[in-house]
Amino acid sequence: MSWLAARPLALALALALDLVLGDPRYRLHPVRLLGDAIATGERAVLRTALPDRLAGALLAAATVMLAASTALALSLLAWHYGGALGGVAADAILIYFALAGRALADEGHAIRTRLDANDLPGARNALAGVVGRDTANLDESQITRAAIETLGENSVDALIAPAFWALLLGPAGAWLHKAASTLDSMVGYRNEQYARFGTAGAKLDDVLAWVPARLAIPLVAVAAAVVRSDWRTAWSTGLRDRLRHASPNSAHGEAAFAGALGVRLGGVVHYAGVESERAAIGVEFATPSASDLRAAGRLLLAVEMLILVFAATAALALA
Repeated sequence: MSWLAARPLALALALALDLVLGDPRYRLHPVRLLGDAIATGERAVLRTALPDRLAGALLAAATVMLAASTALALSLLAWHYGGALGGVAADAILIYFALAGRALADEGHAIRTRLDANDLPGARNALAGVVGRDTANLDESQITRAAIETLGENSVDALIAPAFWALLLGPAGAWLHKAASTLDSMVGYRNEQYARFGTAGAKLDDVLAWVPARLAIPLVAVAAAVVRSDWRTAWSTGLRDRLRHASPNSAHGEAAFAGALGVRLGGVVHYAGVESERAAIGVEFATPSASDLRAAGRLLLAVEMLILVFAATAALALA
């Protein structure tokens, strides 16, 4: 088997594993270990006399090198000792651990289940596990809006971007992106503590997600057609509102989801008690309801299945 066919085949198998198994939570999960390494590295570089921006750049470089080189080394060992079968299997498992599409959909389902049971405190707690904003005083509509926003935005970071880089560079590519994304989620905040220190990680994440974010609009539009949502409005709203966010990438997935579901996103949010105003996305639509959150989960899984079909087709064509 050629490496050209092996790469999309490994991605297709990884996506299938993610759809079937999800992302089991356990202490030695590779992403959790990566987070521990970042936290340890952060404490180490902050003890130096380096300026914050340089210390953050050192942490970013060390993190992506560690993650990508470890994935590459494990892949090469598997190919050397296990042949094509062992190599593809190892690559699939390595890529699988960098994906979180099913886990993201499951988080949305958990929030919706609590809303359906009129359990607002439980819904707020479930939402707090996947967003950085304050959730203690959110009502049902605000909880639903926040959940759909995180499904739309993180469709890129949790699914499209790692799949894109895995297709280009194999497991090393998937973990290159996962390292940058994890860095951004841990130290990429625009606050007093991380404004300078987190710059390198945030910028690297922006660079690696730039193309995948722009692929999100056509992917969501096609997936919307599959699940019989409004693919035309997913496309038009995605193109119109894709830059309505402080980040150059974050609004692409949100805007496409808003159009597909016909819901309005954005508005007032609070972070650590500080009010912030997000630009409206899908301004002409109504505020979302719990049923829209169910549709958002189906749409996300349809995007994942669409990528799986593309990868499997590419593997067959190149075999």
